[in-house]
Amino acid sequence: MPIYALTLYGVFPAFVAEDVYVRAPQRMTELMHRLEPLLNLETYFPNLKIVFAGRDKFVQDHVTSADVVIFTGKLANAQQVLRKCKKNSLFLFNGWGCNPIVVGEGADLDTAAEKTVQARLFSSGQDCAGPDTVLVSRQDADEFTTKLKEHLASTTVGPYTDRNVVVGPLADAEQIRLIGSVFLRVSDQIVHGGTIDYGTSIIHPTIIVSNLTQYVNFEELFAPVIFVSIYEDASQLREYFEHPSYIANEMYVTLFGSCDYVESLKRSIIVRNKVIFDIDRGNDEFGGYSMGASFVASNRRITPKPILVPREIHDYLQPGSAGYKLSPNAQAKIGKQVRKAMTDFFSSNLVFGFVFGSIARQQATGSSDVNTMVVLEKKDDNQIDSYTTWLRHLHEQYQLVFKEQSSAVILTVSELNQLVAQLDSSGRIPCGSSVSSVSIPTEALSGTQCGVGGNKKLSVEYGRRVMPYSTTVQKKKPSLPADLKLQEYPPQVRASPEEKVVDSDSSKTEDDLPLVPSKDFAMTGLTHQTVEVNNVPSFKSGKIKWIQDLCRKCIHSMDSAKVLRRSVKRCR
Repeated sequence: MPIYALTLYGVFPAFVAEDVYVRAPQRMTELMHRLEPLLNLETYFPNLKIVFAGRDKFVQDHVTSADVVIFTGKLANAQQVLRKCKKNSLFLFNGWGCNPIVVGEGADLDTAAEKTVQARLFSSGQDCAGPDTVLVSRQDADEFTTKLKEHLASTTVGPYTDRNVVVGPLADAEQIRLIGSVFLRVSDQIVHGGTIDYGTSIIHPTIIVSNLTQYVNFEELFAPVIFVSIYEDASQLREYFEHPSYIANEMYVTLFGSCDYVESLKRSIIVRNKVIFDIDRGNDEFGGYSMGASFVASNRRITPKPILVPREIHDYLQPGSAGYKLSPNAQAKIGKQVRKAMTDFFSSNLVFGFVFGSIARQQATGSSDVNTMVVLEKKDDNQIDSYTTWLRHLHEQYQLVFKEQSSAVILTVSELNQLVAQLDSSGRIPCGSSVSSVSIPTEALSGTQCGVGGNKKLSVEYGRRVMPYSTTVQKKKPSLPADLKLQEYPPQVRASPEEKVVDSDSSKTEDDLPLVPSKDFAMTGLTHQTVEVNNVPSFKSGKIKWIQDLCRKCIHSMDSAKVLRRSVKRCR
């Protein structure tokens, strides 16, 4: 199984990926150390690397920057790892299912018993696809249980050095303790086996029989233990299949014979007269339609469904999907095409225009659009319609998504001047205005641009004017020197009424004075002494001069002054 899993989740992706990093489960680490040199992966798959590290370090070093992450294990752990992934990465989760076996009307009991033993004893019961419960009708229960015992009687138990061994030592010692507690709890229901050899870590094949209303197993146990639950009629089956524990890990149902209720189940995948291991093929999808069984996640959207790794990666990389990425050459070409189109369509009416957003930053994916901003001398509907039609065709050419709000931001120079005046007068987006009508041009002018046409100098000048009001600039964290550490952030307090500051540019008192740092705080890396900060002026006035004077007294460095200024803004 470790080699099968490595092939399915490591070797196959290595054919389409630049680099693949595989971390084995903790209990398989020793085995993978022994297998790695024997498999000679470096020769055949130099881009595939097995990493022996803890989960946290592996996540930090590889998962956070990966385009595709494949996780096999518990749902709770998967959710933790998913939070660390990039927003537009592809996350594939393989969990586990209850995968019950139902012995229905007219079933071949000998075949059903034989297949049940094969499924539950596969890999000594240590496979997540094994059936957790076998549901048998009252009329067939005794005969079916007898046939189970007959098949188990010929099962070879011992060390794996014997090639005939079917049940050997368990890999996880915790499972032995867990199974021991289960045996104590249901000791009166054990009809076969029930022996644990703690010295060799072997649990002998065991059958536990109970009424469905008395005891039912929804727990994933990695041991050769068969739980047989006897049901009276379809109404009792309904209680099992509608139980929250089953719904959370709904996956496959093996049906021997016939059962109208089981055949009516919508989300469960019905397998007739076969067990899961008869249909499990690496080139077929595998999983279920519940969160606990398997899901595909990308761009904050989670879809529970069976997974086929090559198919999911292929779909993820298709144009229009989150994983599709335009080449740098294509993005540069788009900038040139837009610049030419703006000149052709608007001619002398063009003041300036450019491409902004993900294309300008060379980060465009299949869910991106071509963000363009055009500033005109006067509004001309014919020119605008012609340009917008062309821009829609450009999106179709590159299989991108045209967005009404941001793909064509077009305004006149007088409208732009009014926007800048609004920002200057209020210091923020005015309450009564449309957020997009102000924020999008502001972010466009202050952000990265390409394909600039018209008056480039004027575009730069407007960018400088609106940059202080850009949310992107305000939210960006300052880049501090490697040796600079803030010992503590000062508690944020509001200035007392007596300390209200009068803005030097205005005669009125700042009633809405922003949060200011308390008097004392310390920075290591800049100075070994505590910088006393008293009578902090308004951050709207005095600005750089107070910072410069303070730094000249303490550290005599303009570079450090810039750092301190950014740090003080953080403290606000």
